[in-house]
Formats: sequence, C-alpha cells, structure tokens
Amino acid sequence: MNVGCGVAVSGELLGYKLVGLRMAIDSLELEFAQTAAEFARTNEYDEQGSTSPIDWIRHTCHMTSVTAVACLDAYEATADLSYFNFARRIADTMVDRFFDPVSGGFFDTEKPAGGEHKALGVLGTRRKPFQDSPTPAGNPVAAIALLRLFAYTNDRGDRDKAEQTIEVLAGLAGQYGIFAATYGIAAVHLSQPHTQVVIVGDGEPSNRLYTTAVAQFTLGKAVLKLEPNKAVPRNLPPALAETIPHLPAVKEGKTAAVVCSGFTCQPPIFDPEELARSLRQALEKSVLKP
Repeated sequence: MNVGCGVAVSGELLGYKLVGLRMAIDSLELEFAQTAAEFARTNEYDEQGSTSPIDWIRHTCHMTSVTAVACLDAYEATADLSYFNFARRIADTMVDRFFDPVSGGFFDTEKPAGGEHKALGVLGTRRKPFQDSPTPAGNPVAAIALLRLFAYTNDRGDRDKAEQTIEVLAGLAGQYGIFAATYGIAAVHLSQPHTQVVIVGDGEPSNRLYTTAVAQFTLGKAVLKLEPNKAVPRNLPPALAETIPHLPAVKEGKTAAVVCSGFTCQPPIFDPEELARSLRQALEKSVLKP
C-alpha cells in the first residue's frame, strides 16, 4: 500500500509497527497503574483541605474509582499485597463519599458536609455519570473496581453495590451505543465469574506457565506470579489465602499453576499445554453459559 507521498509500505512492516505500538501502550498503561498506586501510598494522598494540590482526586468519583482500579492493576502485575490493600482502602472511601445507598449508583461529587446542599444552579447538581465522554465514566469504573475486589475477598457487599450501580442504567444502556462501552465491560464482569491464575514457583518452568496464562486476553481474568516463599496467607487476599497456601504442591515447593474461578480452585497444573487447555475450556464455558 502507499502511505504519504506515494511511498510504498508493506503490510508486514505496518504489522510490526502496530505490534510495537501496542507493546508501548501496554507498557505505559502498566506504568500509569503503578504510579497511581504508589501515589495512593504517599502522605500527600492523605492531606485534607483545598490546599492539597491533589485533593480533587478524592473529591470526584471518577478519579477515586480510576485510582482504585489502578491499584488493582498494580497488584496483579507485581503480586505486592500492599497495592491490593490500598485498592481496598480507596474503594471504601469511594463508597463512603459517593455511593447512593437508596437508589444505587455513585454521585460524581462527594456528599456535602453535614448533609447540607448549597444551591449553585446546574453546577451544584450531583449527577451519576454513566456515559463515557470519552474517558471511562465514574459509575461503571466504580462497579468494575468493586467486582474485582469481590473476586479477591468474597465480600458480598462489594458485589451488591456494583450490581445496584449497573442496574441504574440497565434499561437505557443500549441507547448510548459506544458511549456505554465501559458500562458494557462492567456488565461482563458482573455476569461472569472472575478467574485468577496463580503461578507459584521460580525459574524457567514458572515463566513458561506465566506466558501461557497471559497469552489470551479475557475480561475478568487475572494472572498472579508468586515466588514459593510468598505463597503464604499473609501475602494473599482473603479468598486466595484460604486455598493457595494449603495445596500440597505449593507446600512441597513445586512449580505449578492454580486456576480459581467463582471461589473454587482446580487441582494444580504443571504443564503449559494442559494449562492452555484448561483456560480454553473455562472460556468456552463462560461464553456458552446461558
């Protein structure tokens, strides 16, 4: 094909360029998630009052929910439980400041101090944004954060709040088209069980299992890679802490992959090809599920 001033560029070259750009985007997204999560662990995040240059992050549902998701992304990329703990803390703040316990959903701004509402016309109206414009809307991102937390904690309150949030726009979502894309992703998270693939081990065998686990992208699938000495209850979120450390293969120090879905874990898998088959079967079941 010709690009620009009649210069011929092969499809193969463009393909390599696309792959390179995609890898660069993935790298930037990971860097963003880690930076946001690190920021949440600083003293500056806890500063109060309008003099704090980042106070607006905690005062809008969108930024609070995005930071919670970023912390979960960083946890899944590093298996550092401190990121998960901060995601939990930020999500609790998000619920306390923005969630509507009566009608469901999240307001875009926090509730007024003392329950008083100062009238500022349209600008003073608290909304529940569901429409991407074009950045992901606060409500579906908040629902995604809560559903991902639920998968690690089995705290029913997280799932119930997320379901209430998604139900608010259930009857109108189809009218928004592509501007309800994040809402659609949240609905997938709600309708399908979250799957965790936990790789325990080190060296080349664990690398091969990890490469197999991340090869196919699936919404709701997370891959964690733990060193053998890190697969203990204090280094895992509640739902995984009840299972992973107590498996005989893990206790014996074997390199293995454990696939957990819907709070049920399959027997450890040691072969990458067997892991690939197991993940394909799990995907087929979720797609065919009525």
